Amino acid sequence: MATKSHESKMLRQVRRWRKKAYEADKFKSSTERIKEDENLARRFRLPLIQPQRIDPVG
Repeated sequence: MATKSHESKMLRQVRRWRKKAYEADKFKSSTERIKEDENLARRFRLPLIQPQRIDPVG
């Protein structure tokens, strides 16, 4: 079983990785993000869920 200090160190590392991924993703275009999502869905044989578009009223 992991010690609390080991778990804390792991959590800090995960938070650092997530922050780096978030920062890198901010600069990608929506087209790049869509392509990456499609590639991951295909790779893991997952259905690709398209976001619903909301039509403006009027």
